[in-house]
Amino acid sequence: MIDNSKDKMSNVDMYKELSRISSFLEQIRWPRFNHLLVVNTILLIFIGVLGEIESISDYKTLAQAAICVMGAFFSICWILLGWRSSKYLDDCNDKIESMEEKDKLHNIKPYTDFKKIRPKCATKITSSKYIITLVPLMFLALFVFLFIDLRLYLHPFQDFFKG
Repeated sequence: MIDNSKDKMSNVDMYKELSRISSFLEQIRWPRFNHLLVVNTILLIFIGVLGEIESISDYKTLAQAAICVMGAFFSICWILLGWRSSKYLDDCNDKIESMEEKDKLHNIKPYTDFKKIRPKCATKITSSKYIITLVPLMFLALFVFLFIDLRLYLHPFQDFFKG
């Protein structure tokens, strides 16, 4: 008979590994958030700069509208990535909390204890889950608003789109 006990993780090792994964998930979501924040800000700057350039006046509104569509697309992707990373993080933390409660591995239970403290020291709106969702929603609303505003100026291009 083959002994697979070497292949199995102990509960303590599993707890440590899940803690590392949880920390890693939290660490990668903020650089991603910052990168997408910078990209959307640069797109907004391009829209503004294009509005001031007179030499390309024939197509600048069209270019601005295209940038709005691209920014809205990035914002939607950003929202979906934020929700997905929050889901992974929540699942991992739930598993860790259940191990803390069920297995009684330590006297100190950082994940379970923090969950009890969190409502006393922060509101939901300041949690990373909501910040990672609300900021891209604001960018999405801004790009949609700008696109609607620009569409009012696209009427000279209607013949161009019809062929």
